[in-house]
Amino acid sequence: MLFDLEADAVKSKAKELGADLVGIASAEVLNAFPPDPKWPQTPERISPYTRSAVVIAKRIPAGAFRARTSLPVQYIDNLVLREIDKCAYRVADWLQRQGFPSFISTSQETHWDYKGASYGQLSTRHLGIEAGMGTMGLEVNILTPEFGPRIYLTGVLTEALIPADKPITEQVCIGESCSRCLYSCPTDAVRHFGIDKRACTIEAQEHGYTTIQKFIAGFVHQDRDKKREMLSDREVFGFWQGLVRVVGSFGDCPRCLAVCPVGNDYHAHLADVQKQIPEKTPEKVQKAQSFKDARKKGAPVDGLDDWNIRWVGPDGYDGMVARQLQAFKKTQREKEEFVENQPNKTSGDANVTRTRFSTRLRTEALTATQIKDKAHELGIDLIGIADGIKLDANPPPGAQKKPSEISFLDSRRVIVLAKRYMAGTTRIADWNERHKHYNDEITLDLLEEAALRLVYWLEERGHRASVIQPANGNPLEIDTPGKHQSSQISLTHAAVDAGLGTLGLNLQLLTPEFGPRVILSGILCSVDCATDSPMTEALCEGPECGRCASACPADVVQHWDRDWAGCDRLRSPHGFAQTVEHFENILGASGPEETLSLVKSKETFHIWMSILRGAGVTSGCRRCQDVCPVGEDYNSLHKDALDEIPEDTDEKQVRLTEMLTAESEGKFPASFSAQAHWIGSPRQ
Repeated sequence: MLFDLEADAVKSKAKELGADLVGIASAEVLNAFPPDPKWPQTPERISPYTRSAVVIAKRIPAGAFRARTSLPVQYIDNLVLREIDKCAYRVADWLQRQGFPSFISTSQETHWDYKGASYGQLSTRHLGIEAGMGTMGLEVNILTPEFGPRIYLTGVLTEALIPADKPITEQVCIGESCSRCLYSCPTDAVRHFGIDKRACTIEAQEHGYTTIQKFIAGFVHQDRDKKREMLSDREVFGFWQGLVRVVGSFGDCPRCLAVCPVGNDYHAHLADVQKQIPEKTPEKVQKAQSFKDARKKGAPVDGLDDWNIRWVGPDGYDGMVARQLQAFKKTQREKEEFVENQPNKTSGDANVTRTRFSTRLRTEALTATQIKDKAHELGIDLIGIADGIKLDANPPPGAQKKPSEISFLDSRRVIVLAKRYMAGTTRIADWNERHKHYNDEITLDLLEEAALRLVYWLEERGHRASVIQPANGNPLEIDTPGKHQSSQISLTHAAVDAGLGTLGLNLQLLTPEFGPRVILSGILCSVDCATDSPMTEALCEGPECGRCASACPADVVQHWDRDWAGCDRLRSPHGFAQTVEHFENILGASGPEETLSLVKSKETFHIWMSILRGAGVTSGCRRCQDVCPVGEDYNSLHKDALDEIPEDTDEKQVRLTEMLTAESEGKFPASFSAQAHWIGSPRQ
């Protein structure tokens, strides 16, 4: 048979473009063996011209599974899903440039007409198995030898005929004698090589479509007052956040993924922390034993019939995981021996990390300079490294968590990343101009993408890491969703401790390079490297300058403080609180005409656009950041457009004068004392 492209060439290109695993599946085979013949998920139903599927996998960084709660996994899942789509697009584009029409499968969607919308047009798990990447586990996740089930997959359907990979015939999953997925499942949804989808969805899509439907079913039967009360419930906050950011509505529950002992990443990073399974009960143990007994007796098993045993592994389990673990240990010993035998070693040489993830010959001992160079290469404008132990010992005022409360194991360092705003939008004076919100949301997206890639880079060198979510909250930890919500840890304060700048009059971060015109993200990690020293001299001149107070449209700047709830109304103008308030007004309308008028209003339109794009939710007013004169960029890029402040008033100037007078008398507010460590000493 003549092939259009060589498989090795396609795989090499896909890995170059960002894939962790790549396999090739034949469209002819996929058409002949659909996962469920009653609801055929086949390429021919999508495009009859498809001849091959290039299957791509991205791993979920192991550091997220070492955290104290599931929120880091939920957040990083969102980042991985976006990254895998981009990777697949690049592969499809490359194939198309070779002359073969190609496109990405809708891997993150289900189809309305396929079994009550519970099936996608293609099953990515089965794509991966047919492409030789793994086999089905007891809980029917795909298990790969390299990463176990801790992956996301997608497929690129192409008209190129490419040699297909042979499926793995040995069962990768240890099976009934392991049953760790069964023991850990919060809803006891694991069946015998099957899953109770409804039970799984309760945790796996905590704020997904089914949960929303259930909420609405109860909502419609309530009276008007009860409906208005229900709108501000934290469950609704979860739905809204899931719509805006996917977090909580896709791949929410990490338990069966975290405890699965398959994969070098498990041996390297998870075995110690996931060994004990607190969800294990005598009832689950008995259930696992019944599965084991049924298998021994050759009793019928729904997940192992003549059709679907193809994907579980027809040869059964024959010690693959044990052999893999021995090979992994052997690699670690070889690396130890390699380093021990090196002449003239110093403490700064590459050293052995026993929890090494990859099979590279030796582990890198990373320096702060290496990490920063990589971050800049990935598009980060500013990077600083804070000591997580010191942050724990000296947390900022307020409700933010300490780094160790997110991940006790991997909070030794907090890497703070910053991307500058687009200068062109900074020069637009109107705080509510949609181009500002739109560009800022894209900047955040690129910042998060770079943070994820830096996590991958760190993990490949043996250092566990996870991304700190700058724009998401845990609905379960929120009592009143409409109030100001602080981030998981204060990245602003962490940035000061990481040497990036100091706090200003309204407690925003000021940097010497860009003033406050930056967006922040962060990484918790276990790397042992030097940390940065905080600046000691304040960058902000306080009320003597006062431009942030003069410019604030909401007039929320206080004396070394801020009315955060008032600020939220503009810096997140189409956020949750405003959305709830608007729909409460719709419910409270006097009649059908007023209701229809509100539904058709500009507010509804902007809320809808913001949910689609995040612009106006994850971004919003930054007028105080725009006009701040701190930063090397201000005089050269912004002063001519922003020097005049039309929002200034006599009342604002009176308050600034009162602040100055108080300071001249040595009377500083309590907020200044609480934040003095991060504000710095007054400029001379």
